[in-house]
Order: sequence, then C-alpha cells, then structure tokens
Amino acid sequence: MPNNTAFIGTSSPIGYDYEKEPELNHPNPLLEAPLGLFLLYDEIWFLHHQLCPKNMKDLDYVKFISDSDDVADYREKFDNISQEKIADNLGLESERSSVGFDHLLNDIAPFATYDNHGRSIQELGIMPNPDTRNFLFDYYVVSELDTDVDYISNTFVKSKISLDTMNTNSYRDLNKAESIIASRVPNYQTPDGPYFEAIDDFRKYRTRSQFREKMLEGDLTIEELEEEFTEIRNRMLIESTSRKNVYESIISMFVTQAPVFSNIFGAIAGAKNAAQSHSRNKNYGWANFLAKIENHNK
Repeated sequence: MPNNTAFIGTSSPIGYDYEKEPELNHPNPLLEAPLGLFLLYDEIWFLHHQLCPKNMKDLDYVKFISDSDDVADYREKFDNISQEKIADNLGLESERSSVGFDHLLNDIAPFATYDNHGRSIQELGIMPNPDTRNFLFDYYVVSELDTDVDYISNTFVKSKISLDTMNTNSYRDLNKAESIIASRVPNYQTPDGPYFEAIDDFRKYRTRSQFREKMLEGDLTIEELEEEFTEIRNRMLIESTSRKNVYESIISMFVTQAPVFSNIFGAIAGAKNAAQSHSRNKNYGWANFLAKIENHNK
C-alpha cells in the first residue's frame, strides 16, 4: 500500500480535555475521527507534541514535525504573508456561523472537562483552536513541507469556512471510515486518547488497502456501504454452503486421490480457484477487512 501521511495541525483537534492538564502540562487533544486516521494512513504527522493525544505519542507511525524542524520559522514566514492572499488563493468564503462544538465534543469525549482550544504552544505563539486563522496557518505549513501530506480537518472547521475549491476527500474519507467502523469497535475513546492495542492488528490486515480504496469512492454513502457489506457477507455465506460447492469439494478430493487425472483436473481446479480467489479479493477485500474487525471483538 502506498505510504499515506496525515497532517495534524493547530486547527485539527476538535477540542481539548483539561482533566489531563495537571499530568501532561497541557490539555489532552481530542481527535474527531481517530479510527479513520489509524486505518487510512500509514503515518500520522503532528506539528507539535501538544497536538497529540497522550496514548498516541509513542506509536512508531506517529511523527512530530517540531522534533526535526524549527516550527517558529513557519510562524515567522506565515506572519509575513497576507492571510487574505492565502484565503483568496484557496477560494475561501468569508467566515460564517459555525456549529456549536458542545454537542460534538460531548459525543466524542463525555468523560472530559473540555474546551475547543488548548494552551498556547510556546514555540509558535499560537493557541490551538479549530478556527480560520489556524486553518490558514496549517495549510501554509503543509505547502512548505517537502512531502505530500493530507491536512486533517474537522466538522468545526468545515462549518466555519468553505473548502469547496480544495480537495477535501481526505476529510470525507476519514469520517466515512469512522462511521462504518465505530459500530464494530465500541468504547474506543478513553481519557488517555483513542489508541488501543487491537489497532495494530487492524493495520496489519492485508485487505486494509482495499478498504482505503473503497473509502475513496466518494459517490457511496455510509448507508450504501453498510448495505453492500451485508449483501457481500450474505452472498459469500450462500456460496460457501451451496450444494454446488460441496459437490466441487468432493470432486477435488477424488482428483487428489487419482494420480492419472490429478495433473489435468488438478491444474483446471487450481486455475479456477485462483481466478475466483483473485476476483473476490479485488472486489470484496474491503468487506473482508470490515468483517475481520467485527470478528476481532467477539
């Protein structure tokens, strides 16, 4: 699977849990769609440690730009550029009324004493917050990186500004993946963050790449994906228990016991099975990934 990298900037977390501030010296960031983030991306790059949930900080696939770059340089350069020019280049509309963040954060982290902003990041002189100015700063940082990354937005940012002229597929895919997986992995958000050990098992599944490709099909709604998944599962159950398959299995057993016919019929059966396996893997791999996740929790 190609290396896909997510970028978490000052506007990406949707809120912060202040219950953890005494322990961390800063409130714990709350990510809106962490499961989608874990499963659609090979690496997750945070601009700064203060933007990363506690239990994600030591993961092998989590990186911090502030560890290798002087992030203060990004802020200095950004301040010397007209924010209006950046907004115009992006085709952003003027800021508009945003959705209330209370109901969003309460759904994500009912255990938290939360606010929409974190504490100011000293090196940046910026208070993390999903607002327009921070979004423009994050977008500037992404444009300066020498690697392709997907900026990760959230509902609050998208409700405040128009991103119609930008490629927002990564945001849409994240939330689509989150919705279709969340019902199969209950209680995944904890006060320490969204990571749990089974995530690493999910990331190793060979069919994860097909799942990502399926999430990229923007014309499919969550409801349509669920319906297709159920249809595929039912079809596979019918096929695996049909009389025809039982009959073919008996023939295969006979062929293996008959040396005279084994080379001929064995080659035919092998080619047929290989073709069927390839076809199913190509078309149903994403459903296989979902089924494995669902089965993992039983």
